[in-house]
Amino acid sequence: MNLFNEVVTLEDPNVVEINRLSPHSSHRVTFPNIKTSLNGRWLFEYADTLAQATDSFWEKEIDSLHFNSIQVPSNIELCGFGQPHYVNTMYPWDGIDQINPGELPSNNPVGSYVKEFFIDADTDRTIVSFEGVQSAFALWVNKKFVGYSEGSFTTAEFDLSEYLTKGKNTIAVRTYKYCSGSWLEDQDYWRLFGIFRDVNLYHLPTTHLQDMVVKTTLNSDYTQAMVTVDYQIIGGENAVVTAKLMDKKGEVIGVVEGENNHICVEVSNPALWSAEIPNLYKMVLTIAVDSQTMEVIEENVGIRELKLENKIYKINGKRIVFNGVNRHEFSHVNGRAVTMEEMIWDIHCMKQQNINAVRTSHYPNAVAFYELCDIYGLYVIDEANVESHGTWQLPSGVTDSFVIPNNIPKWRNACLDRAATMLHRDKNHPSIVMWSCGNESYGGKIIFEMAEYFREQDDSRIVQYEGTFYDRRFDATSDVESTMYASVINVEKYLDNDPQKSYMLCEYSHAMGNSNGAIKKYTDLQDKYELYQGGFIWDFIDQGILHRSTKGEEYLAYGGDFGDKPTDYNFCVNGLVFADRTLSPKMAEIKAVYSPFVITVDETGATVKSRYLFRDFTDYTLCWTIECNGIVIKEGEVTAEILPSTEQHFSMDFVTTSATDTMTYNVYIKQRDNTLWANKGFVVAFGQYIVEAKDQPLPASETIQVVTGDFNVGVMNKNFRVIFGKNAGSIVSIRSGEELLDNLPHLTFWRAPTDNDRGCGYQRKQAQWKIASMYPNCIDMKVEKEPTYAVVTYVYNLNTTPNTTGEVAYRVYGDGKIEVTATYHPVEGLEEMPLFGMEYSMPETFSTVEWFANGPEENYIDRDNGVRLSAFKTTPASDVTKYVIPQECGNRTNVRCVTITNQYQNGLMFTSRKGMDVSVLPYTAHELENALHLYDLPNSHHTIVRVAMA
Repeated sequence: MNLFNEVVTLEDPNVVEINRLSPHSSHRVTFPNIKTSLNGRWLFEYADTLAQATDSFWEKEIDSLHFNSIQVPSNIELCGFGQPHYVNTMYPWDGIDQINPGELPSNNPVGSYVKEFFIDADTDRTIVSFEGVQSAFALWVNKKFVGYSEGSFTTAEFDLSEYLTKGKNTIAVRTYKYCSGSWLEDQDYWRLFGIFRDVNLYHLPTTHLQDMVVKTTLNSDYTQAMVTVDYQIIGGENAVVTAKLMDKKGEVIGVVEGENNHICVEVSNPALWSAEIPNLYKMVLTIAVDSQTMEVIEENVGIRELKLENKIYKINGKRIVFNGVNRHEFSHVNGRAVTMEEMIWDIHCMKQQNINAVRTSHYPNAVAFYELCDIYGLYVIDEANVESHGTWQLPSGVTDSFVIPNNIPKWRNACLDRAATMLHRDKNHPSIVMWSCGNESYGGKIIFEMAEYFREQDDSRIVQYEGTFYDRRFDATSDVESTMYASVINVEKYLDNDPQKSYMLCEYSHAMGNSNGAIKKYTDLQDKYELYQGGFIWDFIDQGILHRSTKGEEYLAYGGDFGDKPTDYNFCVNGLVFADRTLSPKMAEIKAVYSPFVITVDETGATVKSRYLFRDFTDYTLCWTIECNGIVIKEGEVTAEILPSTEQHFSMDFVTTSATDTMTYNVYIKQRDNTLWANKGFVVAFGQYIVEAKDQPLPASETIQVVTGDFNVGVMNKNFRVIFGKNAGSIVSIRSGEELLDNLPHLTFWRAPTDNDRGCGYQRKQAQWKIASMYPNCIDMKVEKEPTYAVVTYVYNLNTTPNTTGEVAYRVYGDGKIEVTATYHPVEGLEEMPLFGMEYSMPETFSTVEWFANGPEENYIDRDNGVRLSAFKTTPASDVTKYVIPQECGNRTNVRCVTITNQYQNGLMFTSRKGMDVSVLPYTAHELENALHLYDLPNSHHTIVRVAMA
């Protein structure tokens, strides 16, 4: 008999579960072997609406169901059923259904799953555990209704004991893309659904440890600790629980028998847990009845103290500074069904890039992720699955009656349920240092009640919630002042005006496309303000989905690429890491400004400042090199001992070889040995000092010949020829053995807009400079002749309003050097100029690019801390950064010399004594700007060299 009314339940915000078991800790049972995985292929039917789905499919014989099959775990849409849909703030039904919070859209796809499994022996109690199903699901076993659950991102368990039989059994699950709870799941992500995390059966022994709470307390000098465990036993009044605590070497610290469901183990001189040194003990709990072992549980324990002291949040007595990122759970192939390998890659990447903290934006992650954070060492803000910004961040402004949850009673149960299921599942992970009430859900009493619930259940951690910034009615909801995207000026304004809470940026430095400039202005605040506790970049990984164009090209898709409208297009790709888990060039900057060491180099050596709180220099080596014009000529290593939170100067054998060369003194801190996350020799931090070459007088030049024709002026000798066009208003040819140009060089003031440019309308405000770059009008040409050089000057009307002019002077010497001087004559009333420089077009055969510049990664004037002056080699194609929407990319700053040659070593060399900005790409800025995907870029036949002052 089906006791479940699907439509009524889905639409009722008060109903968040039916028959679901109470949440509990996610501890590991190692004896007996109680787990049977139900992952794998399931029979599956997709329907666009509930009305189109097979009625009462759970009652039918499995052989009669003409279903497809699907992999569990997975997202339904990425298995070929239905349509992925991306929106940010707005709900996916916006403009389609006129509905109020809690009501369901007319388009509500469902997925029906069926699987047979076998029970080999009688069991006292069998639990089925769903670790993640979006957004709601109902469960039947052997044709009987078992239960229902909402919440998507935390574990839902049901007792199947009364429904199972020995031998063959059938489990049926119906998932619903939207339920009333979907109004609380308005996160900035792809709207996908289905069973996306593991499904397991647990065959529990008669006596079973259901829940446990592990806490650690320390004395004032951290020399003594107490590890306590409060536990709940089911089915065992006479059960004896014994705890054995072991250190990382496996040595037993203590063995204690439980009393009154409580265990306490004392530890002398404990090895403390922190993100810097993630020391873990192992707690082994043995549950026995009449001397017979019923169950063995193993749990990692991190001994650490979290305390809010004088408004500052501390770990083990030291102020925490979060060098953090926000992380969506995402796979470009599997959506939210993230594999263990992908999770480990993410952790390795974070550790290698000096990231020390993660905010689980904006929902609880898979349990395995927290276990990895415990082991590798990352601070975690665990965030409840509550986000409703589509009910209040509206163009028309906030309407109090439309905002949820606010103070509306019917939303209370759902919000507190999401708080409880997260806290009880995750409470024993030492990596979790804060609870979060969710994201961008305004304010009100219910969010405050969530915070109070966290405090009542767990007095060892504080609570974070950003929404109090918008709604101060319940300011006590958050224990820290936590805002998004505040300017440095506004952060300082808060910290300079008697702040009542420490300050943390839960989101900042929006990492969309070519971005993350000036982030050092934020990280420098940690040295200026004790109450500044860092921040979390938005975000870690692009949410791009692997897809194919109509012509079969594989690419990373964004909103709208699946016909999903309405959409927020590419706003889902904001990551420091591309969706295919390759690093973007932005990450070099993050690694540098998040570095635990600050290295300042001068002519005598290096001063190293450690920002570590607990870790000394034992695991690192201090190395140095001397480079002459980018080539290593000498290297060495210095013995160093650096204590946490100290700085020290080290002398190094730096020498200068020649005043005509540019010397760089480079200092590196490297991993001494292999670690869990990096190999020996991995560079953690670096610093550089540049000794500039002294200007040298130009050597005597060969004589030149100037030929003045009716349409052109030629400047040449026996080795080269430059032709200046009178009507063309530019150089028309540079020939040295072969033609080096295939188009006219010209002034340029335009760069392809970046994602964040488009987000603030920058390109519209600066549109005149695009026109000036494309259609300048040459109004004058002058030629001056000297024995060893000639100067040809062009003057341009730039066709702006108000009118402006610019000029370019080419001084051509007899040895083939061309000195270029570009000048702009500014006037008041014009918007700022995106770029000032020159553009040269060469044939595509000129494709070897050798640099002496800041690199090797792409960099900009406000994003150059993660690069260094050196010699390196690229190609125009490799310098097109794989941003999902093509945009400004490939720039290098401080370019002293860049050479673009073909296979015969012929080409052009661009040099600057003071450094310049250069990009060498197969495309113009306008071609990049016109493309919506990488595959939209045209087949290139050119090498475009852009040389800019800035």
